[in-house]
Amino acid sequence: MKRGHPELSPSTSLGPPPSGIKYYPEVLAAGDAQFFRKVFDHYSGRTNQTLEERGASPIIHLKKLNIWINSPLCPTGG
Repeated sequence: MKRGHPELSPSTSLGPPPSGIKYYPEVLAAGDAQFFRKVFDHYSGRTNQTLEERGASPIIHLKKLNIWINSPLCPTGG
């Protein structure tokens, strides 16, 4: 058992989830659907930013620090 998930035999393996989206209908309640719709609408309404616009962010230094700290902790799958 890895990370609290039961082992599946190769014949019962379902493979990777489609497009990396995790969906758990058993925990989706009516209130959650409204919340998810609100989040979806927020991120769908955002426009793409240029590198210059992202670099002008007031928290860009914190973002870079976070990436620098996490880089040895989260190695790439290479």
